[in-house]
Amino acid sequence: MTKAARPLEFARDHLVAEYDVALRAYLGGGGEAALNRAYDLGRDAVAGGVGVVEIVLLHHAALGRVSPFLPNERHAQAAAFLAESVAPFEMTHRGFQEATARLGQLNITLQARNKALQESARSLRGANDAAELANRELEAFSYTVSHDLRAPLRAVKGFARWLLDTYKGRVDAQGQDWLQEILSNADRMGDLIDGLLSLARITQDDLKPERVDLSALVREVAGRLVAAAPRRRVKLGVVDHLYAQVDPRLARSLFENLLGNAWKFTSKVSAALVEFGQTEKDGVPTFFVRDNGAGIDMAFAGKLFRPFQRLHTVEEFPGTGIGLATVQRIVVRHGGRIWAEGAVDRGITIFFTLSPPELARVVPPALLGIS
Repeated sequence: MTKAARPLEFARDHLVAEYDVALRAYLGGGGEAALNRAYDLGRDAVAGGVGVVEIVLLHHAALGRVSPFLPNERHAQAAAFLAESVAPFEMTHRGFQEATARLGQLNITLQARNKALQESARSLRGANDAAELANRELEAFSYTVSHDLRAPLRAVKGFARWLLDTYKGRVDAQGQDWLQEILSNADRMGDLIDGLLSLARITQDDLKPERVDLSALVREVAGRLVAAAPRRRVKLGVVDHLYAQVDPRLARSLFENLLGNAWKFTSKVSAALVEFGQTEKDGVPTFFVRDNGAGIDMAFAGKLFRPFQRLHTVEEFPGTGIGLATVQRIVVRHGGRIWAEGAVDRGITIFFTLSPPELARVVPPALLGIS
């Protein structure tokens, strides 16, 4: 006899003995307690691997041993005892059927979800491929156009400058003003071309992230702005020890544009204030650059990060309209997001994240050995 067969044989022998006792007690007036025992024996049979047919045969054998000559009313009692003993089998079978039906339905649902996920993945891959192709084409176009425009632009500037220098005595004052206007617009177009090239380079170059002290970088960039305009009086507020895992070259470009904008748009404010710090938005550590300058009308905030979309005239504040578009691309390349809040004549705050969030957290000074 195998090891697996011994427990099964033991279960049957035990069940026979217990069944005889319980059936005798029930037929002898044992009532509900004896009937409950029939149910328990049925559960033992299920657990011991005894089949429902064996239970029926066991019942008839036990009935013959207990009382071979039963009156009709006792037959009904014996049938009730048998029904109770096989009830666990019925419940187990019904449970199995219900579980099988539920599993089948879950399988259908999972198959439908899997199909939807596969279709979504295909659509996402297609969208990513299309976006990547569009970006490559845009970058190639920007780069090519920028280079192709430089040659005729140099020619325009060269001839205008030659006319001013060579024929200055033959050109009246109005003509000289027009030539100066040509030179001025050529310079502006050169700046726009530089902006296009800058945008193209941001998306072309590989990211080389490392741990960067953003607070120190902000102070360095601000120091250069102060040196370029020493008569400006700008109060600078910088929260110390703000770090992020970023590409150092792109981080420098980001702050040159953000602080450059803040410096520019506070130029008409008597007590200019520029701040860099960190807050929390929706549970995510978020950096910000804030100023108290010209501000923006939030109705036009959607244009703020688009290339060449200016909210102020060149006469009010010079520039190309490429700075914040550059900042947005840098932030997006690091997996973050950027947005603005402000009001006209009340300044603006540029919020941005550098995801994943844990790479943009504040590092406690104690961990850096700083007291």
